[in-house]
Amino acid sequence: MTGTEYSKIETLYDRDGSHFVIVGKLRRPEFGNIKMWSITEKLHGRNTSISLYDDGIVDYGGKTDEAEMPLELIEYLKKTFPVEVMKTALWLPNKPVPKQVTIYGESYGPGMVPGSGLYRKDISFRLFDCLIDSWWLERPNLEDVARKLEIKCVPILGKIDFLPTDVRQIEYLLERNKQNLVAIEEGGSKSVRSEGIVAKSEPMVFYREGEKLKRVMWKLKIKDFKKEEFVKFEWKWQVIENRIEWRLVRKDDEKMVIGSVIATEEMEDRWHRWNVVAECEKIKYKWIQEVEKGLLKIIISNM
Repeated sequence: MTGTEYSKIETLYDRDGSHFVIVGKLRRPEFGNIKMWSITEKLHGRNTSISLYDDGIVDYGGKTDEAEMPLELIEYLKKTFPVEVMKTALWLPNKPVPKQVTIYGESYGPGMVPGSGLYRKDISFRLFDCLIDSWWLERPNLEDVARKLEIKCVPILGKIDFLPTDVRQIEYLLERNKQNLVAIEEGGSKSVRSEGIVAKSEPMVFYREGEKLKRVMWKLKIKDFKKEEFVKFEWKWQVIENRIEWRLVRKDDEKMVIGSVIATEEMEDRWHRWNVVAECEKIKYKWIQEVEKGLLKIIISNM
């Protein structure tokens, strides 16, 4: 007997050949129609499901029916989610017994996935979804289920009315990439950093994919974005018709010119010159900043 597989959560944007996201190119057109998103933290763990059937049988599974689960995880799940506990939490008094209730979450801790053991010293489980027959629970009801099961939900970070376009916005939602919230709560390593976020439409909205109805939701990881590059450049100048042309070139390749400008008396200050260059190059680079003279911080644009 197997439970219900959890549908793949699409990344917000399409990816390029290097597997980085192409900002602005939405994975699903429906994403652009939503005005409000509920954001939760994405944990780095093993996707796990526990199903309770109307005949009282409990089934433990992974992300897919074929996913093999470590023996220590199965033992933890059986101890944490025995049949009677599941019935008490998921079968309401004086209500018809649902044919199937499945809870979904991340199992984390030693032996789950590489690096997951930094969250805590033993195995644990965080709830992120619950399906009762064909009904998905909203966050308040999900928290009620977690309370009855004596477990916790994945951390909720709040709501946003925009689609993140760079890693800084993701880090802002994750408290500027400070120590992971789950690791803080559970005494984990200070080296743990948040993996990313998951967003669900607020309120819940569905779209059709073939014969299936899927919820409008997406994920983004910090590693989905191209990393910042620190490249050494230097200013070169030459006299042209009694005026000075400033060019910003790579130190290891002077043929690579980032920008140039003819300096006037008003542009003698190097910061003023640089602002002009940055303005000229805004169509080539998403963000450029001079950290110190000759050392530029560049985030490569996906445009």
